[in-house]
Amino acid sequence: MKAMGKQARVVTLKTSEVDVDRDGRPDRLDFQISVPLTDSEHAMTFRMALLMEYELGTLVPLRTTSLALIHTFHPAPAGRLYLSCDLVSSQRTPLPAGVKNTRYGENPLRLDKSLGELTDGGELSLGLKNWTWDEVVKETMERNFRTHVDCPYPSWSSGRAAGEPFIISGVIRYPENRIWYRPGFAETLKWGGVQYCAYFLLCLILLRPIKSAIFRTSAVQSIIYSDMGERSQGGARAAKGSF
Repeated sequence: MKAMGKQARVVTLKTSEVDVDRDGRPDRLDFQISVPLTDSEHAMTFRMALLMEYELGTLVPLRTTSLALIHTFHPAPAGRLYLSCDLVSSQRTPLPAGVKNTRYGENPLRLDKSLGELTDGGELSLGLKNWTWDEVVKETMERNFRTHVDCPYPSWSSGRAAGEPFIISGVIRYPENRIWYRPGFAETLKWGGVQYCAYFLLCLILLRPIKSAIFRTSAVQSIIYSDMGERSQGGARAAKGSF
């Protein structure tokens, strides 16, 4: 499916990011999309490519423009669609630590400056050059670090009154994700020393009472030999015989 100007619709998009725990970072994205349709048009398939600015912290500095791709369909014409999703990150190889990574900072949709302008034929330009859904999915999947939307239960509602738009609403949550990275030499040395000290102290604490109990209760038979004691006894006998 190519993005054609004749098929374009001016939609109404409402978005808001919500900080649930008030830690200064958004926890979810609430959105609502209103798509105007004629009475002869029906909505049975929904595809959305939502641009997301994904940024990691100082340990693994990464800033990328990723996509939240959603594709769902319904066998019958519907009037509303509700989506409850999670934004999940995935990667093929570990990321380098301490290296600023801007490899995937460009827009994967490759929008140009003609977005929203009218062409010579009076059509609305989408700012996309030879854009297809297959190409966007292919380019997204070829990235080492990417995001995808986990939306297992899309809820379709049948029935749409005449003149009413098709409504898509939902929420995209930002759960904590596990990031794999390659630590540097200094970090490896630091955590290796921490683990060594932790194991050494643990063994020292556990073995001290065991050692004391073994020698206190004579659980292990031992013979004490002193060279100084033998010498002192021999000297005493020699002195006694001389008198």
